[in-house]
This record gives sequence, C-alpha cells and structure tokens, in this order.
Amino acid sequence: MARSIFRKNPYKNPDGHRICRFRKGDKVEVLNGRSRKKVGEILEIRTKQGQLMVQGVNLITPARFKPKEKDNTPEKKIEAPIAVSNVALICPLCMKMTKVLYQFSEPDQYYGRPKKIRVCKACKKPLDNK
Repeated sequence: MARSIFRKNPYKNPDGHRICRFRKGDKVEVLNGRSRKKVGEILEIRTKQGQLMVQGVNLITPARFKPKEKDNTPEKKIEAPIAVSNVALICPLCMKMTKVLYQFSEPDQYYGRPKKIRVCKACKKPLDNK
C-alpha cells in the first residue's frame, strides 16, 4: 500500500506529544486502579507519556525510603504517575465529573484571533477563570 494513505495519529501533536485536556491545578477523580474514587489536584503533566501526577493518589514507597528494622521512622511515600485515561476532570463550579469542550471567544483586539476556552460539558460554564 502507498504510504500516503495512512493518516497521522489525531491524538498527537506533530512533535509527538499527546493532546491533554487537563491543566496543572485541575481537580480530578481516579476512575480505575487501587486509588479508585480518590480526588486530588494535578501536580505535573507528562504529555509525551500520557501520564499525570496527582496529589495523594497512587502513592508508592521507593526502596531508598524504606525504613530499616532499627529505625522507628515512618515510610516516606511519593506520588507515582497515573495514566490520563484513568482520571476524570471535576468541574469546580458544579462539582461533577465532566468532559471538556472547547469554545472560541470573540477575536482578541491585540492578536486578532479568537481564544480557545475550556468549557464544562455538564454546566456549559468556562473552567478557566483567567
């Protein structure tokens, strides 16, 4: 078959990073895994791997932090990345799990092009307060 028939992946940008509808600071709820139904805030987004770091979710104890038998110090737990497909966004206005829609605002006076705004699918209100 001809190579021109195959389309590029629509879920990736030309530089190989996946398109992510989440932003740092958003509240999300975990859908699958051992941290299921836990709510946390996004600390870091790894678009190339399609993963998120969520506060208080998917906690692990690395070998270097395990206490020895003589110490009475507690184990140190750190957040491990979780797949983007395993979390759902929580709208800060209606407090429900929602999907993200995009709308375009009026053209900006300075740049002359419309801005892309994230909108809650449930309540149809903008998610960003900027």
